[in-house]
Amino acid sequence: MTYRNWSHRVLAFSLLPVLVLVGMRYLVDPYGVFGSGWLPYSSDPNLRFLKVEHIREYPRRYTGLLFGSSRTAPFDPAVFARYRSDSRIYNFAFNTGTPDDYLMILRYCLDYGLRIKEVLIQLDPDVLTNSSRMDARSKAERYGLVYRHHPDVSGSSRLLFFLDNIFLVPHQAMLDKWRYNNSPGVPVSFDISGDGRSHFLFSERPLVADPEAYYANSDRFLKPRVTARRKASGFVSFHLAPLRELVGLARKNGIELILWIAPLNQHLMDEIDAASYLALIRELSGIHPFWNFGAYNDVTQNNRNYYERSHPRPFVGAIMASRMLGDGRGTPEGFGRLVTPERIEVEGEILATEFARRDARR
Repeated sequence: MTYRNWSHRVLAFSLLPVLVLVGMRYLVDPYGVFGSGWLPYSSDPNLRFLKVEHIREYPRRYTGLLFGSSRTAPFDPAVFARYRSDSRIYNFAFNTGTPDDYLMILRYCLDYGLRIKEVLIQLDPDVLTNSSRMDARSKAERYGLVYRHHPDVSGSSRLLFFLDNIFLVPHQAMLDKWRYNNSPGVPVSFDISGDGRSHFLFSERPLVADPEAYYANSDRFLKPRVTARRKASGFVSFHLAPLRELVGLARKNGIELILWIAPLNQHLMDEIDAASYLALIRELSGIHPFWNFGAYNDVTQNNRNYYERSHPRPFVGAIMASRMLGDGRGTPEGFGRLVTPERIEVEGEILATEFARRDARR
């Protein structure tokens, strides 16, 4: 054997583990960015990437975007679209979505040539009053690749994005997807190529089968047990700065913008500092009119409107759509109030009363 042949064999054997690694990462594809399809179901797909890819492929299919976190994901966008003529809305929700995420994606969609007529945004008050300065970049750094934006949205390298999804994917993510595809039933179904919403099958199935047994499990709502409200964060302005820019972008492009505060379940509301919540709605009213479905009302204080303490059931979205866009018929009294600068003082008094009444009963 010549030295040249020997060196070629050594090189081939040394590259073999790398090629196997690359092949396995590509095939398993835990975050769904390669579209290999070998394991079709993903427990935690990169929805920021995948939904942008879908919009790029069908830029004329939708006239509106529904933004929000995973709490918005179960909502059928058709219940909002039916109140607008010739409206087709895509549910663009993804985990831990915040206004800076929505601004980046909306700006990209407009630059790409999408003809957006309406943008709907559900805002999470517990996130916006949080003490952490968590923007899009820091979320990706803290939580990993699944939170990275599409490289065309973030202005980063496509090559590096895909290389990172080969070489930086945690081994646990590979195992999780393997188990997910080899376990009975699919816990969550992501309709990325349809209307964008997520179907929480792992909760919906047992709930429909035996609702009494489902809601008898108090751990769904009381863990972790809340003993005191969080202290005021002082970071409301930081979290709302991108929203202010998004409002300006919408106005410039003639886009109807509909904002509302998410209806957090009562047990999650118990964690929020009242002063921070009041600061949030006061500053938000100066940016754009919005609907307040939060705090304590007939919907948020009824656990049967939720899968667990964090995620509302799909029909809650239909109730909010009726209040905001329809005639409000059948909507529980006190659920959803339009807040403007002229009404902010009245809204503040209502909320202060709701918080005080709740704390008096705890």
